[in-house]
Amino acid sequence: MQSAADSSKIVDDLARRAGRLFSLPAVAVEVLRLTEDPGVEAAKIKECIEKDPAITVRILRVVNSSLFGPAQKVDNLGQAVAMLGIKPLKMLVLGFSLPPDLFADIAADQLRRYWLRTLTKAVLCRGICQTLAQQSGDEAFLTGLLSDIGQLVLIQELGEPYTKLLEEVERDRLELATVERHALGIEHASLSAAMLRQWAMPELFYRTIEESASLLDKLRSEPEEPLDPMDYPRQAVILAIAELLTQLLTSAGEEKVPTIEWLARSLPAYTSEALKETVLATQKKVEGLAEIFSVRLPDSLCYEEVIEQAFHRMSDISFDITPEIIMEGTPADMLEVQLSTDCMQLAEELRGLLSTEKPALTNTKTDTSNKDKPPVSKPVEKDPHRRQRRNDPTNDILGAIFEPADSEVNRCRNSRQPLSLMLVEQLVLHRITTDQEENPKELHRRLLEQILERAVGDRGQEIPIESNRWAILLPGFERRESVELGGRISQMFTKTVARIRPGEETNVATAIGVSMVDVAARNFETGRLITAAVDCLHASVATDGGIVKSIEVY
Repeated sequence: MQSAADSSKIVDDLARRAGRLFSLPAVAVEVLRLTEDPGVEAAKIKECIEKDPAITVRILRVVNSSLFGPAQKVDNLGQAVAMLGIKPLKMLVLGFSLPPDLFADIAADQLRRYWLRTLTKAVLCRGICQTLAQQSGDEAFLTGLLSDIGQLVLIQELGEPYTKLLEEVERDRLELATVERHALGIEHASLSAAMLRQWAMPELFYRTIEESASLLDKLRSEPEEPLDPMDYPRQAVILAIAELLTQLLTSAGEEKVPTIEWLARSLPAYTSEALKETVLATQKKVEGLAEIFSVRLPDSLCYEEVIEQAFHRMSDISFDITPEIIMEGTPADMLEVQLSTDCMQLAEELRGLLSTEKPALTNTKTDTSNKDKPPVSKPVEKDPHRRQRRNDPTNDILGAIFEPADSEVNRCRNSRQPLSLMLVEQLVLHRITTDQEENPKELHRRLLEQILERAVGDRGQEIPIESNRWAILLPGFERRESVELGGRISQMFTKTVARIRPGEETNVATAIGVSMVDVAARNFETGRLITAAVDCLHASVATDGGIVKSIEVY
């Protein structure tokens, strides 16, 4: 078992490296700077936010959603500032300013699970804070929204072994924090807090995440002294309740019910009915937020039945329940027995991976051509597909589509609508041998070209790049719509090949990458939209196609 000092060093090294790779957008940095002055005028905050139309549009969407429920529609940022005030507005800006690169190359199903947990926790934090603590829930909402970003960093740093571990944890309904400590010596909540420090976020956020993780960790173990939630900051207790409720709703962990009940009683306005009503309102708000964030949630989302069962059990809990019996922890010596063989092997692999990559996280390579430049972090090679990217003709793609893409960016900016860029590549997974005269690769190319024409129609602009690559500009398409269209194209291609040339469908596939900008700012660089789509295309190629990789560019 690693010492606390070793664990702290791993967290600091990971956060330092990730802080260099993933930086906050300029608007968020400027809002943080302005709000350091308690006397800052609302007009200055409004002027700063207006520089980023995408964030402006999202703020208006969330203010008009069921989360805030205004008496009448809020049509402009000035009204939003007047309605919310500076502090809640600042919270929303920071919430919408996560670095987009954090989400690059993450599988769609993994992202769906991440957003389901994160949005559920954020909504619960706000609701519990408002209803049971009777105070503003804006800071609690943002804390919940940011509390799992460490998980994204671990996915980016450790790659497939960590994502497989997440899948094992979900399948076997294990306690993620306990498994992470066993496998890595750290848990992602500690890394989330460290990342917020790196970004100079307000201290309240990272302190709350740390205190909440500490509270839950003590509840899992056997504390030497009796625990009292009143000894912890209220925001930390609220985040802990939201975390346990999120586990209950997304993993059906009914063993969390007594702990939730015990912690919730420490809040001044707690009643079982008030807590139940807060949780029952969660799903609708989560689904609304998913639309605002342009993210897709798992299809089978139904919280009501889980909530009814949980609160039926809660009503049976004795009022003299004590913390010693409420948390079903997993001691380290018992964890090996509970983990599957695959999960244990993944844990060993992750320990080795983290150990070998740890020096590289702080290793720097200085540019000797300019000694005044800060050291540049040396990239860690995660898989061979990343090394292959340097040989891909990115510049050729940029050159082929930059002019029409730039024109479409300007047009969509003026009409204040989103723009998606889809890149499609025909893949040959295995060599195809055939006695027929026609070249099968050429046949597949023509089939895919016809499918693209039918699927896109007059809704977008199709641009051939090479014999096996196409770009499609989709004005007015949100990220989700573009991903769904890409999925249909991929399925149509596979089914058509299977019908015309049975057996060959296993040898070919389509790789698809999508980038989307909601409403491009005036200084938006079209090249960023293109390179983001190229990165997503490479990520799809790395999985042998069949999966649409996507990202939103800010």
